[in-house]
Amino acid sequence: MCGICGIFNINSEPINKEHLLKMGKLIHHRGPDDEGYLLVNTTEQKINHCHAEDTIEEFKSNLPYILEDFNANIGMGFRRLSIIDLSPAGHQPMTDVKNRCWIVFNGEVYNYQEIKHELISLGYSFRSETDTEVIINAYLQWGKDCVKRFNGMFSIALWDIEKQILFCARDRMGVKPFYYSFDGKQFVWGSEIKQFTKSGIIEPKVNYANVHNYLMMSRLNVDKNTFFENIAELPPAHIMEVSKNGIKTERYWDIDENKTLTGLSDDDYAKGFEDLFADAVKLRLRSDVPLGIALSGGLDSSSIACIAGRFVTKPIKTFSVYYEDDKKFDEREFIYEVLKTGNFDPVYFTANQNVSFEELSKFFYYQDEPCMSASPFSAYKNNENIRKAGIIVALNGQGGDELLAGYHTYFKYYYLDLVKNIQFLKLAKELKLYQKDFNLSINEIVNLFTKIGLRLFLPDKLLKQHEYKEVANKGFYTNQLFEYKNVIELEQKYKNELNNNLYQTLVNTSIPHLLHWEDRNSMAHSVESRVPFLDYRLVEWIFSIPVNQKIRGAETKFVLRNGMKNILPEKVRNRKDKVGFATPTDLWTNKVLKNEISELFASTSFKQRGIFEASKIESAYQKSTSTFKANEIWRILSMEMWFRIFIDNKE
Repeated sequence: MCGICGIFNINSEPINKEHLLKMGKLIHHRGPDDEGYLLVNTTEQKINHCHAEDTIEEFKSNLPYILEDFNANIGMGFRRLSIIDLSPAGHQPMTDVKNRCWIVFNGEVYNYQEIKHELISLGYSFRSETDTEVIINAYLQWGKDCVKRFNGMFSIALWDIEKQILFCARDRMGVKPFYYSFDGKQFVWGSEIKQFTKSGIIEPKVNYANVHNYLMMSRLNVDKNTFFENIAELPPAHIMEVSKNGIKTERYWDIDENKTLTGLSDDDYAKGFEDLFADAVKLRLRSDVPLGIALSGGLDSSSIACIAGRFVTKPIKTFSVYYEDDKKFDEREFIYEVLKTGNFDPVYFTANQNVSFEELSKFFYYQDEPCMSASPFSAYKNNENIRKAGIIVALNGQGGDELLAGYHTYFKYYYLDLVKNIQFLKLAKELKLYQKDFNLSINEIVNLFTKIGLRLFLPDKLLKQHEYKEVANKGFYTNQLFEYKNVIELEQKYKNELNNNLYQTLVNTSIPHLLHWEDRNSMAHSVESRVPFLDYRLVEWIFSIPVNQKIRGAETKFVLRNGMKNILPEKVRNRKDKVGFATPTDLWTNKVLKNEISELFASTSFKQRGIFEASKIESAYQKSTSTFKANEIWRILSMEMWFRIFIDNKE
């Protein structure tokens, strides 16, 4: 797990090496263990492997300093967090034994050992035990199709000397980031947006279309564009080739909606899930540094912990956050059940519910873009705790709820499918079980069927317009913001409502957001975060199975619960009280940070943004009106902090 950056002037003009060096320094937190650079002059076919301040001594003494006289139109930079092969052989930029390609790579290819054995049988030789060298040789053997063989999380930039092409790639789910900017002459890439805006390469300018979608529709980036003009994100599951002819992108993976696995028994589905999930966890235990698990007490993280316990010989550290002042944010009763099952060494982040504005400012700096809720801040603090305990790699349960319909909002899509398929008897049976377990009131049942009816008779576009009007009617945002309205229609991949919603969650909405802050929160503290639920084999399998393996009766994540019998403690396995990452958002926004947020809403900068109706926001906040929800307050706070950190303060 590391950080990468680079500049490619396709017009052969020399790059600004100080810009490149600053790009590397801005992501020191992603890779404090080593630093390296490569300079390429494509006109004269010359290459210069260079060192900088944090380069390890084994290379620093033998390589020229990056700012020494050497004209280059390509520069590649790397910051290393040592995970696999801790020796100097893991230094990047790295080349193959015949110096045909050079690579900077962020992430992990978990199945690198299996690919390496295949490449050795094909005649390739290796000088290290790294997955980086496996990627280089895989590219030499299979070209751009090499990424289809990788099971992992990665962002790659590889200079192909023979083809004079910069080959870039991002993993299937987008666990690792890859940002770029291209003006027709200069292509710039990096792991974090701040590398572009705070290095002097790009003047930070606001992409107001994304600001609009964020504030008005609670959406983050649903296309390749970011909150900054002229800075884009290589989409997940895409490759890109950059040459003097420009850039060319191509998608290399997607869910096959026609691939179905039907007709099996519940036990067969449960066994299929257990086998795939166990292998996903096992692969992610490969590490040459201390490894731990972020354990919340929920189904997903508990499943990871219990499966991991099968494969380790020494106690594995678990990390949990709870808030002493409020039992609803304390999951220890479930965490204790998991700890009883195996070989664990628990560590707790015992938090009171206080938080300082200074801490939040640091958090927002690392995020690069506004943050939808306060939950990521709790995860940020947990990663801080993980690193303090000497752990560098941590497994966590991101993606389980989003793939297996773990939230109650998914029930309405499941019921809608039953209505569409005229399965009224089954609907009545399912609703009876749901009502029995959750003791729904008459009003709640009416509300549920109203939502189903609306989705049955109205197109999604009209429903979104209704939600949009509800936000607009609060009057918190100016007419100027509405001018940037840019509603992006999401692809309807499945006729099945539940699977289609889960697909949108995977590709366009929740999971890209979750992975954004998962990467930033872990890397801010030099921790590598691994997400077994997003193993592409498991994702493909989950989308191929019947929907009643995801929701049945009052149970979400049916196949996971079934597959974890005799593995998970029953108290955890049978939980139906879905708790997200516990965060006291309301307390923070309306009490603990009341003075600071009041000052922010009353500030000159806030009033002069041109997008906020500051007086209405300030008035609603002081009155603590029921229509001004804690998460909306947080979004506005996050938006203003983003402006201050990245637009007002350019250095």
